[in-house]
Amino acid sequence: KYATKDWIYGQSPKCTFFLDEERDYTVEIDGGKIEKINMGDDNKFDSLIGIYFEYEEIKNKLDLLDINDIYSKMLCDI
Repeated sequence: KYATKDWIYGQSPKCTFFLDEERDYTVEIDGGKIEKINMGDDNKFDSLIGIYFEYEEIKNKLDLLDINDIYSKMLCDI
């Protein structure tokens, strides 16, 4: 029961991570899941919306999408 993601993230507060303040690139997290990604006109990260904000999930999804740039590294390093 206590090892489930619903238990771990169920009461997580909504928060925003800034990947690049100058460009206003942000990732919004709610309930432990990625709710919104703002990367300007670049929507290559939109498929991350809805997954849990965990290193392994983000890395696996980025590997599947073959995205390998500075912002994908920043997403994994948060």
